[in-house]
Amino acid sequence: MKVVGDEMRQSRFARRNETQRVDGLPRELARRRRRRPCYFPADLADLREFLRALPAAEPLYFVGLGSNLLVRDGGLRGTVIFTHRALQHLRIADHGRDEVYAEAGVASPKVARFAALHDLAGAEFLAGIPGTVGGHWR
Repeated sequence: MKVVGDEMRQSRFARRNETQRVDGLPRELARRRRRRPCYFPADLADLREFLRALPAAEPLYFVGLGSNLLVRDGGLRGTVIFTHRALQHLRIADHGRDEVYAEAGVASPKVARFAALHDLAGAEFLAGIPGTVGGHWR
């Protein structure tokens, strides 16, 4: 598989990227001798290009900080994409002063703090939620 942007790693998933530090994926991958990638995009454009290059049937798993994430012993089949290092843009939305634009890799408490600093209400609850904005979507 072609590496489009920042970084592609094989079989380095659970121990370093889960909050609980449990180890499910690497063992399974070694057993199957079929390595699955963990991808760390450089930015949104890089992620877009990477996704276009994948087969349509490829299972995808998006991971932010790994908060509240456990990987089963059987591992995962597919590509794991980490958003926390690259998708970090946070700003007031272009179309209005009362909305925040936050990419998937932005930590939830950071959004709450940003909104408060810009006198915006409604994001206070994010201050106590671990993880990233992308982790709130299913």
